[in-house]
Amino acid sequence: YHIRARATTRKLLPGQELQLGSAAGSEGEGLKQTAIVLAGQAALIRDSSSNKSQVALGPGGVVCDASVLGVKGSATVGCQIFETDDEDDKQQASAGIDLLLINRLAFWKSVGCFPKERQAFTRLALERLPPATSDVSSSQILTHLGVSGSFWRSLQGFVRQRVCPPGTDIVAFKDPSDTLSFIQQGKADVIFNGIKVREVGVAGCIGELDFIGITATSPLTVRAKELCILQELKRKDVEAALTRAHVSRSLWKDLSKLRVNFKQDHFFNKQIEMLRQHEMFGDELPQAFMKEMYQLMEERIYFPDQKIMFEENPSNMMFLLTNGTATRAMDGEPSTTVSDGVIFAATDLMWSPTGPRETLTAISVCCILTLHRHLLIALLKKHPEVKRHFEDVARREPEMQAMVHEHAANIYSMPFFKDCGGRFLYLLDLHLESHIFFSDEAIVEEGFEGEDMYIMYAGTADVQVCEMKVGQVSGGMCFGEMAVLGLMKKRTATVVAQTLCDVRILSRKSLEEALKEFPEELFRFESLAATRSRISLEKRSGGQ
Repeated sequence: YHIRARATTRKLLPGQELQLGSAAGSEGEGLKQTAIVLAGQAALIRDSSSNKSQVALGPGGVVCDASVLGVKGSATVGCQIFETDDEDDKQQASAGIDLLLINRLAFWKSVGCFPKERQAFTRLALERLPPATSDVSSSQILTHLGVSGSFWRSLQGFVRQRVCPPGTDIVAFKDPSDTLSFIQQGKADVIFNGIKVREVGVAGCIGELDFIGITATSPLTVRAKELCILQELKRKDVEAALTRAHVSRSLWKDLSKLRVNFKQDHFFNKQIEMLRQHEMFGDELPQAFMKEMYQLMEERIYFPDQKIMFEENPSNMMFLLTNGTATRAMDGEPSTTVSDGVIFAATDLMWSPTGPRETLTAISVCCILTLHRHLLIALLKKHPEVKRHFEDVARREPEMQAMVHEHAANIYSMPFFKDCGGRFLYLLDLHLESHIFFSDEAIVEEGFEGEDMYIMYAGTADVQVCEMKVGQVSGGMCFGEMAVLGLMKKRTATVVAQTLCDVRILSRKSLEEALKEFPEELFRFESLAATRSRISLEKRSGGQ
C-alpha cells in the first residue's frame, strides 16, 4: 500500500514505447523507475539485466526491476499488437496498456518503513551487483601515504563495510565525522549549501578532510543515488597503525598542517586577497560580499596525479588553488606549472564555454576552494549592485561580444515591434533597462508576480512549465507582454538562460508613459497579447 500510494500510472497506446532505467538517459522521464503492467499486453522490447527481447508481458509483469533496486540496468517496454485471430484480443490490444511506474527514491522510502522488507530488498540488490574491483587501499589518500602491504594488513581488521540504499544520506551536513568512506559500488550525489555540486562514483572517496582532521563536522551532504557499497576507515584506527610506519606517519602529519589553506576564521583575508587578484573580482567589490561568497566555497583536497579539472567536469564552477602545485594543459598547447593563488575557470561562473577545456592535474597535494555557479547566482540576488559588476565583466568577454555582434538585435528590428511608429519606439528605447543573465539563471519564474516585459537582444533561454521544457526563446524574441499590459499578474512559465543572455526590460510604468503620448499603439499591443495568449492556450490543450 505504501509503494502503490507513491506510484504513478502511465498509458501506452499501440506503437508507443517507454525507456526505463539507464536507457532513459540523464534527463529521461523513465530514469530511476520500474514499471508493472496493470492491464493489457506489453512487449518487453529490450532488457539489459536479463538479456531478454521481444517478450510478451501480461498484467503483473515487471519491467526493469533493477532500476528501483538502485543497480545498473535498463529496459524498453512498448505497446504492440501481437498477431492473433481473436477479435477480442485485437480490440483489447488496440486499447493500449496501463503501467504502474514506481520511482526509485519513493520505493526505498516506503521500504525503509518496514525493516524486514528493507533487509530482503537490500539482499536482492546486493545479489545483482557485479564483484567489486577495488578497495579502500587504492584510495588516493592511502596511496599518497605510501601504505605498504604489511601496513594495509594491519588496517584490514578496522575496515567496516556499509550498505546505503538509494536516497540514504551517507554523510549528513554538520555531522561530526572522522571517517573516510570509499565507494566500492554505486554512485552518490554531493550536496553543498542545498545545491548538487558533483557526483562520486566507484573508487571515489568521501570525507577526506574530516578524516585528516581539517574539518570537525561535515560541510556536505552525500546522498546515495544508486545502491552504494562502502568501505570505511576511522582516523583513530589509522593513527594507531601509523606508529609503526615512520615515513607514512610523517606524510600524515604534513596533511594535518594544511588546515591554514582551507576556510578558517584566522586566514580568510589571505584567501580573499587571492580572489581579488583576478579581474572578475578586483578591489571594488565590498568586503562583506567577498566574505559571503567565500563562505559559499567548497573545500577540496587533491593528491599527486589526481585530476582537478578535466573535460568531463561540469563547466559550472570556479577553482581557486590555495596551496600546492599543478600542471595546466590544453590540447595543442604546452603545459605549464601553476601554484598558490591561481584561479581557474572563472568565466564558468557566468556561462558554460564551448570547445576544448584545459586539464588541471595535481603535482603535489593541492588545497582547492571551488565556487558553484548556482550558489553565486543565488548570492547575487541579494546584492543587485554587485550583480551589475559581474554583468559588466560579462559584456567585456569576447564570447558575449561575438554573440551580440552576430544577432545585432534591437527594438527597431524585432518582429514584435515592426508595425510600431519610430517615435514611439524611440521613447520606449530610452526607458529600457539592460541586463545580462548568466547560464542557469532564471529570468522569470512561474507563479511569481511581475509586470515587466523582457526583450532578448542575444542569447538563448529555455521556457519551462512545471519544470518541463516547453519551448525556447532567443535573440530577436520577447516575452511578458501580457504582464506589462496588466492582463496577467503571475508568470505562467519559468524562463532559464542557457547561454549568456543580453536582455532589455520594459517596465509597465515606462510603457504606460509612452502610451499616454501615443495612445494609438495600445490596440497593437493588446492585439499581439491576445494572439500570444491564444497560441499558448492551444499548445496547452494539445492543439484542440
